[in-house]
Amino acid sequence: MSKKDALSAEDWLKAGFRALVAEGAKGVRVEALARALKISKGSFYWHFADAAALKSAMMEFWYENATRAEIASLRSANVSGAERLRRVVGFAGEARSEFGGVGVENAIREWGRSDAAVRRMVQRMESERLAFLTECFEMEGFVGESALWRSQSLYACLIGLESLHLVGVQVSGNLERQLELLLSRLPDT
Repeated sequence: MSKKDALSAEDWLKAGFRALVAEGAKGVRVEALARALKISKGSFYWHFADAAALKSAMMEFWYENATRAEIASLRSANVSGAERLRRVVGFAGEARSEFGGVGVENAIREWGRSDAAVRRMVQRMESERLAFLTECFEMEGFVGESALWRSQSLYACLIGLESLHLVGVQVSGNLERQLELLLSRLPDT
């Protein structure tokens, strides 16, 4: 079996995410990805029509795997809202090196600043994630604004910690502590 046959579309997607984290959107180029994978550009075209198709597939893949499937899995689990939130926090702290590490989410957000299609997908993912987090806090008895600000605070903490990991701040431990604070019955004012 040749290397061309051994590389899947997912291999190209992962390479695209790694390039996005390392170099930003400008790094997601067919020629650069082929060099990184040590394969000809022709292999790329077995899976994608062009770079735009790769970009679209990257965003669909990330939405499906890091948002829709994760939320569906957590909703199907017969656990409390607090446990669902703990599982989200656990997932968020994973390095996912095959996709470029902890920085992949922020790299996608940054890409969305300059690309309208990516921005729309980021908005969709963020909205669905925030709605799910709010739902989890509601399962724990927080209602209305109380559930909403908790979900927004947890998500903002996650985004910030993903950026701070570049200077050695640990995402998971800090995020776990933030979650426990938000689950406590502190006054909302």
